[in-house]
Amino acid sequence: MSAITVRNLPPELARVIRQKAKKEKASLNRTVISLLEEATGLVKPRAEEVHTDLDRFFGCISKEEADELDQAIREQRQIEPEMWKRAASSWTPRRTRPTPEATPISKSSSGTPRRSTSA
Repeated sequence: MSAITVRNLPPELARVIRQKAKKEKASLNRTVISLLEEATGLVKPRAEEVHTDLDRFFGCISKEEADELDQAIREQRQIEPEMWKRAASSWTPRRTRPTPEATPISKSSSGTPRRSTSA
């Protein structure tokens, strides 16, 4: 690999290169190499990826239908306080794992806890 030193880099250019490196999460060195490759035509500039797979759905409904849909969504998003209170009062947390049966613990003559062996 060859090294090139660039002197008297304009501050504005240095700032823009640093911003680009930060945005792309790349080193300054990698960013400068990429810019030079693109500028010299060694590599084509990366184009923004454009998705068109949903284009066929645009314009499929009229303004009136869209307004009706928006109204229906607004109605469904309404919170009914009484319904929430009833639901909250009847809700109990669900155990996700079975708990092992508890084994009775007694104290030995020395005062340290021990599990009972009698069932």
